[in-house]
Amino acid sequence: MRQERGPIRVLRDRQAAFFDEADRADRRVPVVSARRLVSIYNGGAMPSQPNRVFLSHPVELDGSEGEGSSGSTNVNTSATIPVVVLDGVPQVGDLLVATAVGGRWVTERSVENGTFICVTACYPAVPVYGSTITVLSGTTTVASGTTGPTGCVKFSLSGTYVVQVQVGGTIVYSASRYLPPGGTITIAVSGTSGLVCCGGVAIPEHLTLTDAVGSLPFVYYPNYYYPIWYGGHAVTLLSCSVTTPNNVCVAAAPSQGPVRVCYQMTCIAGSQPAFSIQRSWSWVYQQGTLDAIWYQDSTGFLPGQPCATSPPAACGSPHTDTSSFSANPSSTSPFTLSGTPAPTAGTATSDPVGGSIVISA
Repeated sequence: MRQERGPIRVLRDRQAAFFDEADRADRRVPVVSARRLVSIYNGGAMPSQPNRVFLSHPVELDGSEGEGSSGSTNVNTSATIPVVVLDGVPQVGDLLVATAVGGRWVTERSVENGTFICVTACYPAVPVYGSTITVLSGTTTVASGTTGPTGCVKFSLSGTYVVQVQVGGTIVYSASRYLPPGGTITIAVSGTSGLVCCGGVAIPEHLTLTDAVGSLPFVYYPNYYYPIWYGGHAVTLLSCSVTTPNNVCVAAAPSQGPVRVCYQMTCIAGSQPAFSIQRSWSWVYQQGTLDAIWYQDSTGFLPGQPCATSPPAACGSPHTDTSSFSANPSSTSPFTLSGTPAPTAGTATSDPVGGSIVISA
């Protein structure tokens, strides 16, 4: 018996020390982060992707004090709280509990039943940036979003719905699809109208070109070896018209009139940059001089058709001047090119428009 007292005493001492440590742990003050209830609202630039900053209003809960009674929410719309929402994409009016973390309010929207819908085009597949995805139940829209650089939007729903994809305002896909909980579906829109594949980019057929004069339709022309877009408009300048009596070029006296300005964009996939943009206009000699002057051309423009401007062949050659530049599209929008055309060496007249241009979807 005397031999057992040593081990028993050691066990009792260890047990007493354990209880003392547990008592001290219970007396420690826990670290608590501030939390508050918020309601999501659209401030004008609401993201369509998770892990972004959303705007919210603080919310106070109210209601009668009774077991089983429902509460009411009082949303303070005069105050705004930026909240980082993790995992899911909230909808307007969602109530979320935000926690103060590192000087920011952070919350999470559960999307366990959500589905990623991704849009691709071309081969190899590239994401379609800026397409609009609409999810419908019957004829009722239940959710919509715009694809970002990944070509995807995450929707907080699952089940069978009608999914529509719009590119440039045109519906290029519409079908009933099953949205798997926590899964991804990919919609390939290659071969459908509205997109042209070149240089690793899915380019809308219908673009808008804006220069110092204004904006004009910039439309894909399919009957060409390389993908090419055309557009044009006229500017009023001191210019000359011509006639060709007996196949002799006769220039009229200079007058204020329309000078036809043409644009074209060509994509060559193997080039770097892949896109070449050109501005062109024509000229003739002034009556009684050898001074070049802008050619006055009153013909109209047909969107999607080749835009060219040149005096009659009897007036001689060359008679077209150009300015040009090359670029790749910016990654900050569905499709945007910008630059300032530089006049080609030896142009007879100055650029009738001048300045930079922007081509956008």
